[in-house]
Amino acid sequence: MRLLDRYIANAIIGGVAITLFVLLALFAFIGFVDELDAVGRGNYGLWQAIQYLFLSLIPVAYQLFPIAALVGCIMGLGGLASHGELIAMRAAGVSLNRLLWSVSKVGLLMVFVVLLLGEGVAPYAEESAQKLRSEAITGKISLQGEQGMWAKDEREFIRVRDIIMADQLANITLYQFSENNQLLSATTAARAFYKEDQWQLQDVEVVSFTGGAAVSRLAQQAWQTSLDPEMIEVVQLDPDSQSMWGLYQYINYLQENAIASGRYEMAFWGKVVTPLVTLIMMMLAVPFVMGSLRTISISQRIFVGTLVGLGFQLLNQASNYVGLVFGFNAPLSAFLPAIIISIVAGFLIRRLR
Repeated sequence: MRLLDRYIANAIIGGVAITLFVLLALFAFIGFVDELDAVGRGNYGLWQAIQYLFLSLIPVAYQLFPIAALVGCIMGLGGLASHGELIAMRAAGVSLNRLLWSVSKVGLLMVFVVLLLGEGVAPYAEESAQKLRSEAITGKISLQGEQGMWAKDEREFIRVRDIIMADQLANITLYQFSENNQLLSATTAARAFYKEDQWQLQDVEVVSFTGGAAVSRLAQQAWQTSLDPEMIEVVQLDPDSQSMWGLYQYINYLQENAIASGRYEMAFWGKVVTPLVTLIMMMLAVPFVMGSLRTISISQRIFVGTLVGLGFQLLNQASNYVGLVFGFNAPLSAFLPAIIISIVAGFLIRRLR
């Protein structure tokens, strides 16, 4: 039976790899066309755009993995069915449960790949991509990560711990240096809002180092800088591209400071459910190949599977948006599409018995 498991696994993994490659090639082409508008801004050239696209495709691969798992599994099992190999397996005494177990083993391997992408590779790739693009375009932003955003504006170094929105920042520190690289002042502010083409700092504390250390506190203060919300948007990381641990820590921080955390909670629970959805999608592929669709061609199966995968993606996004707008429970909004697709898969598999 190990030989059978290996044979089925090779067919499915090959199908998933081909499907993922085709989907990523499509997204790469669309992304490249979009990036052509940014080529020429600052030091952002064609080579930088290619590097940015390569890195940004890794988080896209993570998001597309459930669809690739469904379509790739249909392709792999469909190829076996088209050559009569599944029929031969069933005739040799391989039960439906045994076939499902073989598919689930591959599914568990895919779950591991999804976790590796989502928790290790994708966040790092997204951060590197945004850093490369922002530095090339603006020439100012130097780092955006879990410890906040660093920027340089002439003789001023800026640290933003939390980006609430592009025009709303929190926990800002400004370090002002002289031409001789002497620290002149350090300014901290609890919040910053962009209004009327300039930033307004609130709850400000200024420590001046000219002529001895002096501390002053202000309720608010205008902040003149070339760093605007458009530049913030360039470097702001998508919550969907961050790791579960990073999201968990940031959600705790937002809740402790009475800041809305719904968007990040939805992203966190979406990360939790994605590996489960990948496994369910692979189970759903079995009735596509062996059920009422077994009389149609493999290309038609792949087409239907793609439609189902896209439909699930739309349902998932709709559930997330509705949950955010109406303030529904984040775990429920994230798990609802997975529950629906698992019920559909269970129903179709039961009809095969």
